[in-house]
Amino acid sequence: MLKKTSTSQIVFFSVFLIIFFVHNFVLQPMIRETYLSSDLKNFEESSWKYTVIVFFALLSLMFFLTIKSKIKDLSNLPIAIFVLGLSCFAGLHRPINDLLLYINMKVEKGRNSKEYKVVNHQDYKTFWLNGKTSIHDNNDLNKVNTFRLKKKFKTHF
Repeated sequence: MLKKTSTSQIVFFSVFLIIFFVHNFVLQPMIRETYLSSDLKNFEESSWKYTVIVFFALLSLMFFLTIKSKIKDLSNLPIAIFVLGLSCFAGLHRPINDLLLYINMKVEKGRNSKEYKVVNHQDYKTFWLNGKTSIHDNNDLNKVNTFRLKKKFKTHF
């Protein structure tokens, strides 16, 4: 006989599906279109601390709900902590990063400008932007060009 699905399970999976769809079909394309790949890589290397903060916030919530529910049997608590940690670092790390990058797009504190020179390499019939950190990726060059055209910046070449 099949076990009846509880309301809390339905809510949990519904929230999970909403997070999944919003992340994959709204946030991720917007983030990939806005940020340069080098900026994304630099952010991802140091963003683990935000996932740790979310893990401890969820852990605190779990402890609060456990104490409030007056459950006497806490033998499954280590397993629950392990599953919560695994889901935070394996499943929520990238959505947390993309949410933070989206917030960064919407909350503007100031501008960070980098100056590049366009290098045209005649032998290889290519060009790239050269500065402190060069941009060689065609997608990143297209992003810079699209942003420049949207803002109606003048070209210097």
